[in-house]
Amino acid sequence: MEILALLPWIFLTLVTSLLPALFAHKFSPWWKRHGDVGEAIGTSLVAGTAIFTVAFPILSNEVQFGYGILAIVAGVGLALLAHHFFEREGQELAVKSWFVAIAFALHNFPEGVASARALVEHGTNIFSLSILSHNIVDALVMTLGLMAMGLSKKHLIFALTFAALGEVLGMLVAGFGLSGLAWISLVSVGALIGLAIDSIIHWSNKQVITGFFTIAALFFIIF
Repeated sequence: MEILALLPWIFLTLVTSLLPALFAHKFSPWWKRHGDVGEAIGTSLVAGTAIFTVAFPILSNEVQFGYGILAIVAGVGLALLAHHFFEREGQELAVKSWFVAIAFALHNFPEGVASARALVEHGTNIFSLSILSHNIVDALVMTLGLMAMGLSKKHLIFALTFAALGEVLGMLVAGFGLSGLAWISLVSVGALIGLAIDSIIHWSNKQVITGFFTIAALFFIIF
């Protein structure tokens, strides 16, 4: 039953992950001017809502706080380790589209786990909506990067679909209600925080300020 409830969101995940490919040429000039702010807002929304709406309830009611924090730290470490193999000093190391697609699929998996858990427990919620908006930003970044590599639209759609399936897989894992889902969710939240840290260390002062106000606004909206 939970899987059936997630099907519309799985569809929206695929749509938001593929839509930017159709409009990448139009978005490219805007992204060059304002992409830094868009990245800061998207990253802060996902990390903030993951902490406030997923991690806090689990730490408060389902697991021992100390062990829960260790699970989050493990997720942070795994995310930073994974990105070490694909990125250095803000530049993508992967030069082939397959590696980029795999990197984004790994990036998307914890988002899917955390989003599905929030949907199953709370229905439509700000975290899952923020994930959808973040999908558009991620897909736009990936699209522009792959276009720069000279990919045809057909191969571009294939790579974006493969990357989106990482998030879909995470949603299915959560939707099937596997035992230990609270721990998987905490590790996933940690991974999202790790990915956010990986972005933040390259941010400008304007992005840091934008991220701070985004997190502050989330806090007042949620609490």
